[in-house]
Amino acid sequence: MEPLHVKEVAPTTQKYFYPAMSYCGGALYGIYRKKELIRIESTFGAELGYSTQNVEFKNGKIVGIHYREHYADYDKYREKYPNLGVIDPAKVTYSDTLYILSFGKEKSFKTYAGKRLISTKTNEELTNRLLKCAETMQQELNSEKQLVKD
Repeated sequence: MEPLHVKEVAPTTQKYFYPAMSYCGGALYGIYRKKELIRIESTFGAELGYSTQNVEFKNGKIVGIHYREHYADYDKYREKYPNLGVIDPAKVTYSDTLYILSFGKEKSFKTYAGKRLISTKTNEELTNRLLKCAETMQQELNSEKQLVKD
């Protein structure tokens, strides 16, 4: 009996980075499978927080976005400590909001605070901003990228 010939089922992926900071995404990486972009990962860091945006592609189209904002809540801080001139990072509370957008057959928009689902109402303004940013990041990767070496 002849041995079965097993073909590679999962093609290899390669990770590239954009050498400059992305205009809207910060540190930017693209994951490619057979030269096709399948995922964008970006992190935008700030002094007291960060945001991440992960964009999933299928056949060249955006099928999902996971966007997280983790920032200091300055309004709560100023309300609680109105007389402190310099911000004390140890006293700052943070918002941790995750937005999960799906653009497949069934479109959805979910907002989480921490791990708790707080809304399924679509935020058109945020959706448009995230889609525009995803397009910008894709253009940035198309203009210049470097392979991430292990």
